[in-house]
Amino acid sequence: MENTRVKKALARLLVEIGQAEQQVEVLRQILCEQDHFETYSTFLRLDRTRKGFIGSKDFLSFFEENHHEAHSEQDIKDFLIHPYDQDADGDISYAEFLKLVLPLDNPELRTITSQRPIYEIPQTQKLSYDIEYALLRLFDRLIKSNRKLDVLKLQLSSYSDAELLFSLLDKNQKGYIELKALNFFFQQLNLNIIDFEVLWILRSMDLDITGRVSMGEFKAMVTPVTPRNQREGSVDQQKRARPSKKPTDVSYSTQDEFHSSSRNKLASLVTPQNAKEQKHKPKQLSKTQELAENHEPFFAFLKIIIKYERELEILREQLCLRKDFNIFDSFRYFDRDGLGYVTVAQMQEYLAKLNLSTDFSALSLYFIRLNKNKTGQLRFSDLSLIHISEPTRQAEISYAVFCLKKK
Repeated sequence: MENTRVKKALARLLVEIGQAEQQVEVLRQILCEQDHFETYSTFLRLDRTRKGFIGSKDFLSFFEENHHEAHSEQDIKDFLIHPYDQDADGDISYAEFLKLVLPLDNPELRTITSQRPIYEIPQTQKLSYDIEYALLRLFDRLIKSNRKLDVLKLQLSSYSDAELLFSLLDKNQKGYIELKALNFFFQQLNLNIIDFEVLWILRSMDLDITGRVSMGEFKAMVTPVTPRNQREGSVDQQKRARPSKKPTDVSYSTQDEFHSSSRNKLASLVTPQNAKEQKHKPKQLSKTQELAENHEPFFAFLKIIIKYERELEILREQLCLRKDFNIFDSFRYFDRDGLGYVTVAQMQEYLAKLNLSTDFSALSLYFIRLNKNKTGQLRFSDLSLIHISEPTRQAEISYAVFCLKKK
């Protein structure tokens, strides 16, 4: 019974590791799809003082400059630097930074990104809005995912040590774990984990990219960052030192949320500062309050847009995580004649074959929104706006490059 509980806890951790890596991979590819994203120039943007490495304070400054204060410096050390700090010096070198930002599952995109020309970035200058936003989402996701995984690692460490856990996977005592061994482990527990997900689990642990996970690699992956007693002590210290004003934990599901602090300031201007005085004085609206009341339908409209954009963003990322999804083939489904464009009638016809009935006028409006050249036809680059996440909406974006092909 005890052995079964350990196996299930290990299986849960491995599945979470694989899912987290898939989510991070999507954000890496979104970042590398930016035409002006170049790795060394971005490294210099973070290394303001040109030390040759990025420390926790550099990452903290990046978050603060982009109005995101949800993570402490200790979180950055534990969950952003530590997983990629191969020489254990507490900093991120340029070689380590490449492993942090470059995609694993798209060699074409990785090559294109690596070959972009370096450009000078002044010490006080930020990168373009889209790159800053994509970087922020990547770093934020890494910290949140690794923090969640660390809780599971702490629970697992209370059941067993890394050597025993390794032996549960290395049944044949080969001294390493391979894809076949992982599949067998999940089959023993009657868990329906597809090969594609198991492959991501292996990739997450295979630090030297040999196709096998050594004891050292496995131990590094399942060992919590901080022992339980130290973690509880540090949490207590953070609670005592926490300011009375709680930082906003921004999820950044859409670009509109990227500057949420500005909206909070507007809200504070609209709210009366002294409710008691308002009771005894005639109601006098400031210009800001009048603007808010007069444009209330407009603000409600914006709120609806933000809500649906957030939902669309989640659906885009879920779509990109599917192993059977290919953007180029998706376009070819509608462009049966290979003309390089799709008309409203063609789109409606083939959607009907999928039992998706659409109104012609509504579909025409959507074409007008996406079609940059106003020709009434959707080309390959136009249709990319449906699939690719918000930060990658560039005029000349390449579908073939972004395509998440699962090989």
